[in-house]
Amino acid sequence: MNIAITDAKLFSVVGADAASFLQGQLTADVAALKSGEHLIAAHCNIKGSMVGLFRVMRVSEECFWLRVHQEIAESAFNNLKKYSIFSKVELAFINEAKGFCLSNESLETLNLSEHTSSFAAQIDAEHSEFWTTDLEVQQRLASNTSDSLDAWYEINIRAGIFDLREVTQEKFIPQMCNLQAIDGVSFSKGCYTGQEIVTRLQHRGILKRAMYSYTLPPGHTITIGEPLFNAENIEVGTVLLTASTDKTYLLAVIQQSEKENTILTKSGDALTGFTLPYTLDPRLFESKR
Repeated sequence: MNIAITDAKLFSVVGADAASFLQGQLTADVAALKSGEHLIAAHCNIKGSMVGLFRVMRVSEECFWLRVHQEIAESAFNNLKKYSIFSKVELAFINEAKGFCLSNESLETLNLSEHTSSFAAQIDAEHSEFWTTDLEVQQRLASNTSDSLDAWYEINIRAGIFDLREVTQEKFIPQMCNLQAIDGVSFSKGCYTGQEIVTRLQHRGILKRAMYSYTLPPGHTITIGEPLFNAENIEVGTVLLTASTDKTYLLAVIQQSEKENTILTKSGDALTGFTLPYTLDPRLFESKR
């Protein structure tokens, strides 16, 4: 498998304060990453709602690459950059970078030890997200791309990894999208923007909405940001990510009280749930008092 990731942008965060700067802004424990390691992390506003979502890749001690969807790239970049004024760090888009989703078999054909301008981030047991600025590697991979972006989205949906788009910016706090289940939120590190709200929900609040995975039969279309309903036609959820391959796959934030009930699209089609690859802590949905 070789899919060109054409709907995302990459930017660098470089400098002596790169790790501490990102640690003070993003939800995950970025400072704990070693070179070659990666994770998904969000950037929140002061109300704890996500304004940016990144795959954070630590390239070296003082260099990180952040991948972000192109729809929110400029705003997410600027929201992060405005906090950098007092840090020894520079942020810049890497316009020459290209991304691919590769199977393990495809990845093994690349001798990454000879390409320091590349980064491979494993998504699941079979696939990795791969970014490179090496023109030779780009040309080699581009000549053998065969799958559509929907195949890339399906891989992420099956892995329980959402994406943030313009229509869903500032709509959800991280736990509503299960970010804590994939090490995308740290509750033991120091402060970051929106941390008070995120931590209060974890330790004192009740999570009333969470993200679940569903399918629809082939031929059904659904869009990101589209509302979902219960049998009484009451809105109970929002679509976060979709993929149309052999059938339609989607991730959606659903009211916890409705997750065992029938969930319908606005056209009345019933969703079929399937199991996420991780387990949500049941204590999130219980009173802490």
